Amino acid sequence: MKYLTFIAAAGIAMSVNSQGAEEKPVTIQEPLAVLDGLSRDVIKDLRSGSNKMMDAAGEASKKAAESEGKQATFKIVIGNVDPFQAAEAPTVTRYKIGGRVEMERLSGVNISVHILAVLAIDQHPKVEKLKKGDKITITGRIGNAEVLGRTNAELHLDVKDVKLP
Repeated sequence: MKYLTFIAAAGIAMSVNSQGAEEKPVTIQEPLAVLDGLSRDVIKDLRSGSNKMMDAAGEASKKAAESEGKQATFKIVIGNVDPFQAAEAPTVTRYKIGGRVEMERLSGVNISVHILAVLAIDQHPKVEKLKKGDKITITGRIGNAEVLGRTNAELHLDVKDVKLP
């Protein structure tokens, strides 16, 4: 009986400890990771020339959209660095970095990856050091994620509040 009481008490203690523990947020490390869990049929229909590409892109966009708001860290090659004014703050100059378009493969299907990084305001002093062709690591929050079906499938990721190393 004492043995059963000990087991019950240990079970209650483990239950309380597991409820109080907070899970660390997962950081997305690879752009195609936003498509994890996509069915093989949908992936197959994303291939160039598929009659079902537009429907598959819609399904893939739903999956990619689940990553919006999540933390991401990507390595990109700078394609361009441009100032812009956001519609909600037209008097504030912000900077965006367009990553060079990279072709990646997902289960044998070519997907072009387009990453747009919007720098956090406190990162603006670092802009002067950036130039086209530089390899950098960006860390921020995914603001928009979608898949478009054009000549080939395109994954577009907007990363906001980006911090540079």
